[in-house]
Amino acid sequence: LRSWGLDATRLAIAGVMAALVAWLLLSLGRWPEGLIGLFLQVGLPGLLGLVVFGLVGSALGVPELPRLVAAIRGRFRRP
Repeated sequence: LRSWGLDATRLAIAGVMAALVAWLLLSLGRWPEGLIGLFLQVGLPGLLGLVVFGLVGSALGVPELPRLVAAIRGRFRRP
């Protein structure tokens, strides 16, 4: 039970850090108008959040992270 709690805490820390960085980028950035601007508003903070989550999770030793990275890579690979 202790190891689950530690893993959950690590995941929560990585998630909060990623959300904070994505929120800061979204709120501090100036975004163009229109559909392209909306795609950028969603895509760039989301991508940066994933990168920060991966880096923080890796630094904290989250054991589920390699499986998550493999799943994301598999999703974007060409058949």
